[in-house]
Amino acid sequence: MKAPLCSAGERGVGLVEMMVALVVGLLVCSAVMVVLNESAAAGRRAIAEAQLTENATAALQTLREHLSLAGFGWPIEQAADGRIRTAIAQRAVFGCDGGFADARVGAGDLACAEEDGPDAIAIAHEANAANALMSAAGTPLDCLGNAIAAAPLSAASAPAAVYVADSRFLVGRVGGSGRRELYCKGAGAAAPQPLVEGIEDLQLEYGVRTAGGLIWRDAAGLAEADWINVAAVRICVLAASADEVATQPIEFDDCGGERRRGADRRLFRSFVSTVALPQRVGG
Repeated sequence: MKAPLCSAGERGVGLVEMMVALVVGLLVCSAVMVVLNESAAAGRRAIAEAQLTENATAALQTLREHLSLAGFGWPIEQAADGRIRTAIAQRAVFGCDGGFADARVGAGDLACAEEDGPDAIAIAHEANAANALMSAAGTPLDCLGNAIAAAPLSAASAPAAVYVADSRFLVGRVGGSGRRELYCKGAGAAAPQPLVEGIEDLQLEYGVRTAGGLIWRDAAGLAEADWINVAAVRICVLAASADEVATQPIEFDDCGGERRRGADRRLFRSFVSTVALPQRVGG
């Protein structure tokens, strides 16, 4: 006589019980996957926000450094109005609402594009070993790392030559895409080149010194004679993340203070900084 397959009190797993166990296991796995996906998405967003902030900081820091030196140069003489004339013959600061018509031309030929878009600014100062990176040959470098050519001077009280850092900052498109970067055209470069990625907009306001105090205007509101009286510049950059990490297009405040919705799922944030021009304050 054969022994029974199951002794008393022992039984196998039924089909219903097995199906319930599988369903419970699937629910647990699904919950774990959701948590992992949300954690990964939060990680990607945090990385994107950090990179966005870093890019905006780099753009603002670069503009602040150049603006703090605007107009600096070897003193040549004192003009009749009491101003000190320096070796920098061109405007210390000049800007355009909507960008330059051509950023490659000489300082005296700069004109505005008169378009609705990011602003542009040209900043000039004397470059030397105290305020610029130097090449191995001892020549100051421009914003792109190119050597600046010496500009000869004829004034008896000036050195034989100075190095003028004539830097033009603007926002340009990346290749054929709709994305933008901060560009710079340095004194040693033939054309503007990318400097900081992820900068979608640049908006500038100028604090002009008047008898009644400092008044703020955009570039279009300044006459030619006003540029010498610019004593401060307010900068706003709109930075965007490189990757589309949001679940849907986000709303953000642009540099004009208007609420907008992004055209894609990237992150957007505006950053503002105000810079006093030490070389221009007090005449």
